[in-house]
Amino acid sequence: MRPVLEIRVWSRDPSNVARCAADVGGVACASAEDAVRGADIVCTVSNAAEPVLQGAWLKPGAFVAAVGAPRPNWRELDDAAMAN
Repeated sequence: MRPVLEIRVWSRDPSNVARCAADVGGVACASAEDAVRGADIVCTVSNAAEPVLQGAWLKPGAFVAAVGAPRPNWRELDDAAMAN
């Protein structure tokens, strides 16, 4: 198991970012890219119809758990992230 040294949080709603970051002892990020760049583990939990995670932001070997976007025509990850 990997030790988790930092949890970064981003949401389209700034009040959600602040609340969630406080709840989990994390760092509030101003953008999705800021939350993802350099991360070993990325978890997306959204109802996004368009990608919010760009594969270009992922470092090689990053683990991505995409658990949102529950409809067949919705997606959280762009094509590059899916190919990573």
